[in-house]
Amino acid sequence: MKKKRNEDKDMTKEFFEALDILEKERKISKEYLLKKIKDALATAYKKETGLSNISVSIDEEAGKIRICKVLEVIDAEAEAAVEAAWEAEMEKWEEEYAAWEDAYMNEDFDDEADVDAESEDSIYGTNPPPAKPARPPRKDPRTVLTLEEAKKISSKYRIGDIVEIEIKPKNFGRISIQNAKQVVVQAITEAEKGNLVQEYEDKKGQLLPAVVTRVDAIKGTVILDIGGHEIVLPKAEQIAGEVLTPGDRIKVFVSDIRRDAKRSSVVISRSSSGLIRKLFELEIPEIQDGTVEIKSIAREAGSRTKVAVFSNNPEVDPIGACIGPKGIRKNNISAEVSGEKIDIIRYNENTEEFIASALAPAKVNSVTLIDEASKSYRVMVDEDQLSLAIGVKGQNARLAVRLTECSIDIKSEGLLKTMSQENTEASVEENEEQ
Repeated sequence: MKKKRNEDKDMTKEFFEALDILEKERKISKEYLLKKIKDALATAYKKETGLSNISVSIDEEAGKIRICKVLEVIDAEAEAAVEAAWEAEMEKWEEEYAAWEDAYMNEDFDDEADVDAESEDSIYGTNPPPAKPARPPRKDPRTVLTLEEAKKISSKYRIGDIVEIEIKPKNFGRISIQNAKQVVVQAITEAEKGNLVQEYEDKKGQLLPAVVTRVDAIKGTVILDIGGHEIVLPKAEQIAGEVLTPGDRIKVFVSDIRRDAKRSSVVISRSSSGLIRKLFELEIPEIQDGTVEIKSIAREAGSRTKVAVFSNNPEVDPIGACIGPKGIRKNNISAEVSGEKIDIIRYNENTEEFIASALAPAKVNSVTLIDEASKSYRVMVDEDQLSLAIGVKGQNARLAVRLTECSIDIKSEGLLKTMSQENTEASVEENEEQ
């Protein structure tokens, strides 16, 4: 048995030494970990015993964990008067409860009515049931100690003082260490996430280099090493069709920092339009110095992206600057996003001209404003340009709508003439019948 106690003592010593190592190597505050341990042990013991007045303290130097009952010193006579008053309240409550129960069982009250949740009216009709009387509260006798009892412990105690009495439940040392280890593991995870979120707070909206460490084929997630931290790239934030393998070096966009009561997380993305914007800023000096601006981006990750650019210098062609000599700049950006097609569009303050450019590579004959309030426009193209303007499964038109933030209705000249001719013929037939 002596050997067993020594083993527990050594275990406790090693445990506290481990906390020191965690503080030094992982930058996790020992104070934070100790508080988590104390709270967890107190909660567990309260649940097991039903006591609410439990206090847990940790003596680092001695390597000991103490659990105590916290008792308030009271005047026995005053407590007797309080107890008598409570008993009188209980008698009154029992009478009221019996009357309520009798009334509830023997009278016909209205049922709950279906009413608007925001209505202040009663959910019952004109004859609602009576309210159930509340049981009078009583101080738990296990949380108090009479002055006479307190004096037996120490003559220093006075009425109103707090007395802590150590409890030594069976196997507490071994069980507490096991619980503490579990709490520390959880606390480490929480602390590291908290530290990670704090570290990345000022990196929101930035582009970061990452290395693929592993791929979870079941969940579809990719785990990345970013600056020594493991961060998950969710399936929803990946480029459609892109296959990543351990060892791949990629760039990711920090799209969000999420904090809530339960968890905090850093959201990284390769499907965000923000990734394209940052790649353009990284690759193109004219964007870095402000000569060329990115006005808008419409992206369907893994397939196609349209980028609207504008030059603040009349002598600098924004499209040429983004494409680069022999297309090298544009090709570098495309290669970073697994060969995604990138259309660079010249931004124009004239909406009609901007829409015409946004529908490239289709050639547009005319753009007409239909409704200013809804920003609706009709686009006319030759019949052989219609499928090109709309794109495969409507992609080209869809991206143009998002790029320009306008509603676009694309029609071909031939189709419009056919519709007009059919309407004319129908009108002639109708007149002939009359």
